[in-house]
Amino acid sequence: MELISPKNNSPIDISSSHSIFFQWKRPSYKAKFLFEISESSDFNKKIHSLETENFSESYSINQEGKYYWRVISLSEDGSNLAKSPTYSFQTQEIKELIPVYPSKNEKIDMTPLNSINFKWEKIQMELRLY
Repeated sequence: MELISPKNNSPIDISSSHSIFFQWKRPSYKAKFLFEISESSDFNKKIHSLETENFSESYSINQEGKYYWRVISLSEDGSNLAKSPTYSFQTQEIKELIPVYPSKNEKIDMTPLNSINFKWEKIQMELRLY
């Protein structure tokens, strides 16, 4: 069993969409699949488990954290045929950055400098209801 997406140790931005697309390679034999997502690498804290005949699934996660996923191919009687490796991914809300230094169109005298230190800060979004 070969996992395609998300790649192992991938960061995933959940700020615009909480739905994550999972995909695995079609084996050379006919099988059903057990698709699992967990908060622990030993799968003791499963958050999703689904039997499917598809080679891809989407699942929504709305919290930041580290998660693990795997796919197990199942025979017609439900026994395990093959198990994929366990891949991890990190969900996070990626906030927009704004430049702090140097500011737009700022001229920098490079005579005494060997390099420039660039600085950014995250934009803090506020929701106000009136």
